[in-house]
Amino acid sequence: MYIVYVQPQGGAMKLGEFFTAVQAALPARRGNLYEQYFEREGAGGKLRRNGPYYVWTRCEGGRMVSSRVAREQAPRVREEIARGKRLEGLISQLWKLAEDMARDVGDAKKKSSNRSMGRRPPSLPRL
Repeated sequence: MYIVYVQPQGGAMKLGEFFTAVQAALPARRGNLYEQYFEREGAGGKLRRNGPYYVWTRCEGGRMVSSRVAREQAPRVREEIARGKRLEGLISQLWKLAEDMARDVGDAKKKSSNRSMGRRPPSLPRL
């Protein structure tokens, strides 16, 4: 049985603490939130700047997807994206731990298989 520790930036964390940190990072979003402005020519021929308009962009299934976000929702979406980045870091740490454990199991099997072979008896001299 493993006592599992994850190594975040601040030091070692037990697995239960890790999942508490994951839960604290929810709800979360991936991607970025962009602020856009559009310039249009007004009635008098003068350029007018309209906006800001907010666009949430992320990758889904290998394709870039964009969605408009209402101005009132932009602060909440920004916070969810920030939590998503924290969640991504935690999941990255979990993958590193899982791969290290898999490597350790593979190394233990390799070592134990070498030991089980034992030593060969010395060969008899030829006459």
